[in-house]
Amino acid sequence: MAGNEPIVRRLNVRNELARLRQNPLFRLLRLIGTDQTGNRSLRFEPDLGDSLSPAGRFLQAYRFYYLALERALPEISVMVRGDRFFKYAKGYEYTSFQQELAKRYHPAERYIEYDLLCCILYSRILADRTIALSRYFLTEPNLPSFTSFNDHKKFFRKLQDQYGDHEQYAAHMREKTSWFDSLKTVRDDFVVHHGKAKHYGMLGYSGSDNDVALFFMPHGEHMVEFETHYKGIMVQLSVRRLSRDINDFLKWFDVYGSKVLRDRQLKHIK
Repeated sequence: MAGNEPIVRRLNVRNELARLRQNPLFRLLRLIGTDQTGNRSLRFEPDLGDSLSPAGRFLQAYRFYYLALERALPEISVMVRGDRFFKYAKGYEYTSFQQELAKRYHPAERYIEYDLLCCILYSRILADRTIALSRYFLTEPNLPSFTSFNDHKKFFRKLQDQYGDHEQYAAHMREKTSWFDSLKTVRDDFVVHHGKAKHYGMLGYSGSDNDVALFFMPHGEHMVEFETHYKGIMVQLSVRRLSRDINDFLKWFDVYGSKVLRDRQLKHIK
């Protein structure tokens, strides 16, 4: 089945947003030396570096990605708690807690699908802007795309031989970026384009009562076509899971890129 798995653990919105506010490429951007990239905590201001530079474009993409999650994560929390409490409150007067929750639940229910889709779109933009920074440390004669994460990954999948000094990078792109495949499927086939078969989408829970996921299922007679292409009768995507996977990738990217640049500087000094 295409997609990813929801997160079972209860969502702590404050902790998640605090984590997301940390500059994920702090070391790498500092070594690149672009203005306004030397802070561990991101400063969400209108002008984040030179918007024409790869580093500035990354910071802009990460800012929008963060803002999308800043809206979506509290809505997920409210929806989860609301569905849990209201399910058992039918026919009874709401408690003061339920009344306050209801005031937050209805706006969240109205906008959550829109905000989750925004998270998906900005996640894809962020992925493309991230690999653009690899131009600063990849030095092999045969270089991948620096504009498209999909083409970047496809380049390493097609390689017949090891990728010189950067085989570790190539192996990671080939073997540990399945999160992007899930993102690409949903973004390309269900959000932006029509997809491989007629389908409909909905919000719901699957495997976790603490996470709201997007679900896409075949429409009517398109069941076989859908199942053949997507290896299942349903595609699901958890934005919570996606944000965790992206965070892990960015941390790895930061460590790898900054190590290469530091080693290069040491060689130059010697």
